[in-house]
Amino acid sequence: MHRRWTAPCAAQQTAAVRILLSPDSRRTVAARACARGEELFRFTGSVQRTPGMYSLMVGREMHMVAPPEEPEPAWIFMEHSFSPSVALHHVSVSSTAATLAATAAVDLQPDDLVSFDYCLH
Repeated sequence: MHRRWTAPCAAQQTAAVRILLSPDSRRTVAARACARGEELFRFTGSVQRTPGMYSLMVGREMHMVAPPEEPEPAWIFMEHSFSPSVALHHVSVSSTAATLAATAAVDLQPDDLVSFDYCLH
């Protein structure tokens, strides 16, 4: 088992999620118990036409990237799953910026992995 500790940057965390660091990985996990359907966090980024290493496709030729002042937000450490623990929803999307909301798709317990399906519905 890897030694785990939370990320020192408070901007990367919310009351519902936190980042676990180990020598070889970073993961977004539940910080507390969260009920199915509960909004865990919202995130906003700029939109560009081409994908990047940590971009998230939000529309045809529209890829959201983290703002420069928040280079490693919690959402970039969420893992992919075909049985995700979180659903992502569009709050607003324009040609220059996007805001998404992450809601619990299942009941989460502290330290449960926060995962999502790459296909936004």
